[in-house]
Amino acid sequence: PGCWYIHPDPLGNTPPINLDHPSCASEGSAGSAQQTEAQPARELVLQTFEVAEDIYNQLLHGMLYHFNRYLRRYGLQGRLRRNSLQVELLSLGQVEVLQNEVEDEIQMELLRLTSLRQELIERIPLVRHLVKRLIGPQGQICRMLSRDLGVEIYVQNSPPESDRDAIVEMTGVPALLEEARPVLEQHLISFLQNSPHQAAPELQLAAEMQEVVHVFVDNSNISIGCQFLPSGTRDFTQRLSIQKFAQAVIGIRQVRRQVVVGSKPPRSHGIWQHWENAGYQVLVEWRDPESNREQFVDARLVAEAMMHVDHIDRLQQQGDPRGRGRHVLALCTGDGNLEGQAAGTVGANFINLAQHVARRGWKVEVWCWHSACHSAYRRLAENLDMQVKLCFLDGLRSKITMVSRSAALEEEEESLCVQCLSNIPTHAFQPCNHKILCGDCAADVLPHRGRPPLGLCFICRVEWTDIAAAPAHPS
Repeated sequence: PGCWYIHPDPLGNTPPINLDHPSCASEGSAGSAQQTEAQPARELVLQTFEVAEDIYNQLLHGMLYHFNRYLRRYGLQGRLRRNSLQVELLSLGQVEVLQNEVEDEIQMELLRLTSLRQELIERIPLVRHLVKRLIGPQGQICRMLSRDLGVEIYVQNSPPESDRDAIVEMTGVPALLEEARPVLEQHLISFLQNSPHQAAPELQLAAEMQEVVHVFVDNSNISIGCQFLPSGTRDFTQRLSIQKFAQAVIGIRQVRRQVVVGSKPPRSHGIWQHWENAGYQVLVEWRDPESNREQFVDARLVAEAMMHVDHIDRLQQQGDPRGRGRHVLALCTGDGNLEGQAAGTVGANFINLAQHVARRGWKVEVWCWHSACHSAYRRLAENLDMQVKLCFLDGLRSKITMVSRSAALEEEEESLCVQCLSNIPTHAFQPCNHKILCGDCAADVLPHRGRPPLGLCFICRVEWTDIAAAPAHPS
């Protein structure tokens, strides 16, 4: 989130435009990559085929970029036909005829790509006497497993008078479900084999009760990341429920320090009060006045975390009671931006922070959205010598997100621009008059007039005709 790809309008041969594209979050960096798609040298439509509405919507909201990366191996580019559920395959200049077997392969790849973004539900039967143990005290075991596996876990018990088993439901994207199912099945077997003794999840929960967690949050990465749905679309009304997020990260553990770093809005804005109410120290950096991008946020968070880790280690060495316990650094970001790190040096970035702290004997948890997780964190988690653990927020989405009150135009002074979640909204879509964009984002969105999805009001989904500066207190 926060990254931009440059590519042509999916609905026509217009000049390249900026689109807020969720696929960039797969590397978690903010504004660190730009790609340019090839334009057809001449418009030669080789094939047109119809797709289902859900597939068309996924292509329209970002999947077309990934589909075109695949098509380029055949010298082709895909384009959506306006006002129809059809995809056109255009030649990039060398292909004159599309072979039948190639067309079949292309359609199969399209189905594969779109299926990866669709959330599925898998069900596992569970004997009724294990329901209470799987849920755990105050739901802690169920939430812990959702956190570790990155899928939502829900236990549906059968009626007391019924002889049927209970059902464990897992909801998530296919890639995560495929990884989660065998792990969850092993946990359920552990419950059966260790009754009445503690099973593996219960032992893990007991161990976490002895931990001391230190939380450091990259506000923009976590807050904007919750708007990108598994389908690849962006829901601008989604907001992070800060209090519930804070409690989810802490879990059953003790908490020593909580820090959140962000950029504008001004320090006096109400969103920072929500963080403070959740027990966080708030540190705010100003954006670059020319590019409107964040500056110094990553370095500030790294510096705060590193100095804090040094302080705790010194307390342990001195035998100070404040240094006792199993310490955990909870790094809440998926950003792996290495920009500015010179060759042969170690820069102040989150990747180096996670490595350095893990090597000092700390347990490191990286809390992030699956779509916004940099691949470097995955490699760290796979390294058995490193105590780095990925905690995907996707499994807790229904518990830690909410619909923005500003979407209903309530308490407008507390709202933020729905595009950048940083500036105060000053511009309104016309004619619906929803004031939800700042001036910078209004300028970015304006070229998309008449072209969905950005050509529709983010709140009421009505096609807008203009974006105008709105008075501070509209009548």
